[in-house]
Amino acid sequence: MFSSLILTAREKLLASLVTSAARRDAVLGMSTKLSSEGRVFNIRNDRSAIQVGANGTIRGELLTFGFGGRIEIGEWFYLGPMSTIWSASEVIIGDRVLVSHSVAIHDSDSHPTDPQMRFAQTKQILTSGHPRENPGVKTTPVRIGNDVWIGMGAIILKGVTIGDRAIIGARSVVKTDVPADGFVPSPTSEPNP
Repeated sequence: MFSSLILTAREKLLASLVTSAARRDAVLGMSTKLSSEGRVFNIRNDRSAIQVGANGTIRGELLTFGFGGRIEIGEWFYLGPMSTIWSASEVIIGDRVLVSHSVAIHDSDSHPTDPQMRFAQTKQILTSGHPRENPGVKTTPVRIGNDVWIGMGAIILKGVTIGDRAIIGARSVVKTDVPADGFVPSPTSEPNP
């Protein structure tokens, strides 16, 4: 029991350090915190490019690209472990949104589709860092409304709008808009009788 108390104290200290570091790279609302595994990668170096409202918990990763990107998240947000929100354009998320673990929300293709341009971008990232000019990456904003629940392992692709109160089933790949109160079933779900 004593060793679990020490581990808990270590985890709390590490989470506090991670949150303090993240506040240098992002605007975090009151009582918003990162867990020990949470990360903010603001490659743009513009603190205002990543904003999270009050009472959020970040256990995954928020990232803006060097050539652009903006992440704006409302209050009472939860991002599960191993989940990523990457922005080269704009990701806007409402209040009271629950994003489970291993979810990917990306507003771009991340790399050019042309193989020569893709290699040039990759070479630049590996040798001198992320490009400050868009190297031919396709981007389209993502919008997620209030009170949305995104199940584990779901993927939200560029250009998607998800309406208020929608539920996205586990392992879903969302490539078209979802209306308010909509439901995207898991690909392995049994149909309702």
